[in-house]
Amino acid sequence: MFINYTQGLQPTTAIVVYMKFKADIKDEIVLLKIGSVSTPEELNEFMIFIKETWNTVHDLYDKLQKKVPILVDVTELKEYKPEAFTLLAGLLKHDELYTSKIAVFGLSMLVAAGNDALKAYADVKTPMEVFKTEEEALLFLRNNFYTKKPRLITGVFSGSAYSSSK
Repeated sequence: MFINYTQGLQPTTAIVVYMKFKADIKDEIVLLKIGSVSTPEELNEFMIFIKETWNTVHDLYDKLQKKVPILVDVTELKEYKPEAFTLLAGLLKHDELYTSKIAVFGLSMLVAAGNDALKAYADVKTPMEVFKTEEEALLFLRNNFYTKKPRLITGVFSGSAYSSSK
């Protein structure tokens, strides 16, 4: 069950820019930039950002009349409150019908570990992968086919590396 933290907020159709959050459209791709969410003020900004991101995705979907890819830059994401995780899962679920693929870049252990948990928690089937660079993420979004490639993951406790086909 998702808690709607954005209920009662009035959305706008303008491009959304906050100090740590940004939503934009470029070359028929929704671009999101997500920074850390560690204070109550940042959580409030993030709630508004999520609601307005819904509009950005829907506007592009309406314009193109097809599902749209989303590129998510998390290079500035170092920490987040559990409520932010819930909001992001709600965004994934809400936009599942409008989204073709999601590529996240700016790999950190936090993002790599949280990506699969987020997708499972949101219960979405949209292909979503994590990449180290923006170039790799864009290549994934622009390909018309979806293949799962093994990822190199470093063990959190042991420091060992192993391949995953998740």
